[in-house]
Amino acid sequence: EDFIKLVVGMDESKGAVTGNQFLLVYDSDCNFCRACMGVLRRMDISNRLRYYDFRSKGFNKRDKRLLSRLKYEMLLVAPDGRQFWGFFACRKITTLLPVLWILVPFLYLPMVDLLGEWAYAIISGNRHRLGCKSCGKRKPPHSGCWF
Repeated sequence: EDFIKLVVGMDESKGAVTGNQFLLVYDSDCNFCRACMGVLRRMDISNRLRYYDFRSKGFNKRDKRLLSRLKYEMLLVAPDGRQFWGFFACRKITTLLPVLWILVPFLYLPMVDLLGEWAYAIISGNRHRLGCKSCGKRKPPHSGCWF
């Protein structure tokens, strides 16, 4: 809850999560990211995710490291404040949306986390090739634990 306040600033209504909702922070400047959020919204029939654009006016822009990282990785914040970044956010989302449950056993196999982080970094760094005109050719900074 404290981390959610840090992320959305003082305007809690924009990032308010209820009960078992997770806060999904994404980059709306990225066409590819927006398209992915559209797909997730359609699959989220249980309303488990609350979507929040980190480029919105209410977002807390004081933490420069957080902003820098959000340009390359989506962030999923659990109701208890746990953070899931990039691939780990994707993997956690598969446990939240029933339509994706079939993927869960495969995503928790040994070594899949390493492969998943690698694949996420490649996709994130090449979004311009996946229909994102606003992303340009950006290489993600260090992928791994930042905090």
